[in-house]
Amino acid sequence: MATKNSRRFDHEGEDERLDQWARSIPERLFKYMALDGERLGWAKRLIVESMLFFPSPSSFNDPFDCRIAPSFDASAMVIDAYWREYLREQGKKARDHRADLKKLILRSKTPRGQEVLTQSIFKTIDRAGTACFAKSTTSILMWSYYAAGHRGITVRFNTSPEQIASVQRTFLPIEVTYANEFPRINFYKRKETEFVRSVLGTKAKAWQHEEEWRFVLVNEIGYLRMPMGMIDGVVLGLRTSPEDEQSIREFIAESGRRIELLRVVHKPNSFILELQPP
Repeated sequence: MATKNSRRFDHEGEDERLDQWARSIPERLFKYMALDGERLGWAKRLIVESMLFFPSPSSFNDPFDCRIAPSFDASAMVIDAYWREYLREQGKKARDHRADLKKLILRSKTPRGQEVLTQSIFKTIDRAGTACFAKSTTSILMWSYYAAGHRGITVRFNTSPEQIASVQRTFLPIEVTYANEFPRINFYKRKETEFVRSVLGTKAKAWQHEEEWRFVLVNEIGYLRMPMGMIDGVVLGLRTSPEDEQSIREFIAESGRRIELLRVVHKPNSFILELQPP
């Protein structure tokens, strides 16, 4: 069963909202990275070429992430109007396709039909390349989870309005919210951008320490060259090896850009990380 989810997220009225969300992004965001195996090459590509990978949400480690099913509760009038609009977008007039309209309405009221619709939504979501960032570079847990137990790095992104405006693709900036319950999203009444923000931007409260932001591409997965001035710092971890530190220094030199190199250090007699030059 087809749906309208293949439409672009940025339709009428969305540009202004996207501008507002872009202005709300912190001026600096951080990407935690491990450096083992092929990941060192990924770090080189990011630092030297400013190539950022936008993976599919289906690759995320949390099985509940981006898997928020919609509600199908709606009046007969709302359901009828939804599928009439769907047929219109397919270039069909409802009066000439009454059998199709009736079939769509009936199937969308069955558990099997609703499951098919939900899975089609998830497939659309999985085509939205999503890069994840943190607000802080001094999170002990984030270094443990995503930077190989403090052996990796964080890459600092300048996410000022000027840098955001120079990104060469339409993307949706999302500040993740954390909850114990799924948000209520009605399949028939949703607005596409708000729907995507709810599904991609709501995680379990157990993750709230991450203070995550996400950049979401429209129907695109893979590498995107970010503005060359956007990456302006790299932070070494507590356990980053001398060999990996040397590699990072070489990457920064090869980039030909001004990229600040820092290191997190342990504040004595505390569980606090601080920044200082290496």
